Amino acid sequence: MPPDIRVVRATPLLAALLEALRRDDLDAERRAPYCLTLADALSREPCHPFYLPMPSDARLRNLAARLMAQPASADDLDTLAHSAGMSRRTLMRRFQNETGWSLGQWRRQMRLRHALQALAEGASITAAGMEAGYDSLGAFSSAFKRFLGKTPSEWQAKAIKPGLPD
Repeated sequence: MPPDIRVVRATPLLAALLEALRRDDLDAERRAPYCLTLADALSREPCHPFYLPMPSDARLRNLAARLMAQPASADDLDTLAHSAGMSRRTLMRRFQNETGWSLGQWRRQMRLRHALQALAEGASITAAGMEAGYDSLGAFSSAFKRFLGKTPSEWQAKAIKPGLPD
């Protein structure tokens, strides 16, 4: 199995393997090849862009929850570190160790997830970007395109509502 927890797209192969493994008539010997194939298929799938690793340390988890509740917060690293009761360097090191991502990467991903949810719920592109903490429509559109390979308007035109795209 992959060494970390990841979110992957449910491909037809993965769906078929999971369906086969749900059958009651498979004993351990007949189940093993399915499990091996599933593990191999999962390890080859790219991480889904909506994945957001969460820290396990209580102070970092509280900080992450606060940022998720206020994605437009402009608090800088020193302010965030102070609010978490640790030094800037400790915050950066611990967050990286716990999530595998820098706080900056995590924050960008969290903001884009927030904006995607707002778009899926019918918010305008401008409102979604501003709610997520982007200073301008251009900055939001640029970040969005890097993240999903489409502009917000292209994504919104093809999105299945409600919810996030497949």
